Amino acid sequence: MSGRPLSALGVMSALLLASTSGLRADDEIQVYNGEIAEVGKWTGQHHFNYAIMGRKQPEFPGGLIPNHTLNATPEFAYGVTNWFEAGFYVPWAIDGNGYHSNAMKLRTLFVTPDAAKREFWYGLNLEYDYLMPKFADTRWGMEIRPIIGWRKGDYDFIINPIVDVGFGKNGEVTFAPNARFARNFGEDFAIAIEYYTDLGPIGGFLPFKEQGHNVYGVVDFKVGRFDVEFGIGRGLTPGSDRWMSKLMITTNLFDSPSDESQGSQNNGKIKKVQTAKAPVKKAPAKSAMEPAYNFAGCFAGGYFGGAFAPDVDATDPRSTGGTFYNAPFANAANGGSYRVPFDKISPIGGATLGCNWQARGSSIVFGAEAETGFMRLSAAATDPYSASFNNDTFDKTVIGNWYGAIAGRAGWAAERSLLYAKAGIGFTGLKQTVTDFCNTGACGTGLLNASNSDTRAFLVAGGGIEWAFTGKWTVKMEYLFLDLNENHAVCGAGGGSAAGSTFCSNHSLNGVHTTKLGLNYKLY
Repeated sequence: MSGRPLSALGVMSALLLASTSGLRADDEIQVYNGEIAEVGKWTGQHHFNYAIMGRKQPEFPGGLIPNHTLNATPEFAYGVTNWFEAGFYVPWAIDGNGYHSNAMKLRTLFVTPDAAKREFWYGLNLEYDYLMPKFADTRWGMEIRPIIGWRKGDYDFIINPIVDVGFGKNGEVTFAPNARFARNFGEDFAIAIEYYTDLGPIGGFLPFKEQGHNVYGVVDFKVGRFDVEFGIGRGLTPGSDRWMSKLMITTNLFDSPSDESQGSQNNGKIKKVQTAKAPVKKAPAKSAMEPAYNFAGCFAGGYFGGAFAPDVDATDPRSTGGTFYNAPFANAANGGSYRVPFDKISPIGGATLGCNWQARGSSIVFGAEAETGFMRLSAAATDPYSASFNNDTFDKTVIGNWYGAIAGRAGWAAERSLLYAKAGIGFTGLKQTVTDFCNTGACGTGLLNASNSDTRAFLVAGGGIEWAFTGKWTVKMEYLFLDLNENHAVCGAGGGSAAGSTFCSNHSLNGVHTTKLGLNYKLY
């Protein structure tokens, strides 16, 4: 489940900043067990949650409709100490309108050391979220997730009394306690019952029938180097999705598959390495230290993913003399302002070429790479101030059909994983038009054909994680922000009764968010 966190002072601040109407889409359905990645090691996990029979109305205007929607979350975690794990997510979803990115989330997890060996343990997960409009009606959020667990023999009972916080005018502070009761059959198999709730705003819980209450039957098992958790859930109230499925796949990112396979054959049974989310097996003991992977060299590859842009802020065209094109409905009081929404997520795909430098024995990696590919984002709307003129003024913006970027990157390598940040410059095409082709009937003789088309340059910045699963091949998950934040005018000459005047519509872009999955081949 999605979330948002705090401490004692943070809770008080959040209560002051949050109201009682913000809602979010779920991107993980899980009870945290307090076990974390091994110190100095990375783990990777992917959540998949699908509403087999879900609610058919969005939780907020413009949000995802849960029914038949797949929510997914790739997650990467790093063991900093034996009581502290840091991680990040890049959530996404697919519904009837295609792919949607939910940008990026960060988390910090603090636990009692060696939770898997204790009869009683506890911890606290703090999550920091930047949220996209399809997933929440607030941009910033947090989760506070206490973890409390008891173990007796082969039985575990764990509760996560979650407090979710959204900030801003649509923010809220809600209470969503979850619990898990599990029976373990050795280290590699378990069955469990999990219970998830969403009670609503603290201080004013929703009526029971509007609350979320779901019970899941869950099985945990292992396939090769991968730990798998699968569950089917049933909603108990009208405010719940009726039938849900969930799947989590987890693996470490510091062993090669051949090592894991060999360890399984030689040892028969492998000791588990666990993350806060799900168990992952440790590497078997080796008689000799495996040399660290080196990312140095040049590479080529390809990628695919999705791009999303916030609405364009626009104004009704205005003449050089200050007259609005659709006066008197557009006027000084309202500023002639309106928004032009992008109608869907754009798929992106293309090729990458770059080189890395990593000194022998060093964990620091520097590099440079270029990428180019397809991207087309289209926004269109009728100027609302032309409603009394037969809705004859049409506003359209297209970003693409292509884009490219050249960026430097720097990162930190641990075993076969590379966590990196990147920044550089990007390029894409931009075309914007404001047109009025109506010249008969009630709309009069006014005509307008304003346009602006050129290639734009802008800054790019982001980061990701890359994993070398063989000596030559790497796979990466990356978020990149295209800083196409600019204000400019779309101008054109008026016609008919507006002949002789030039009208300009101000347009403001608010950047483009992209997420991608890439595959690279090391050339040398």
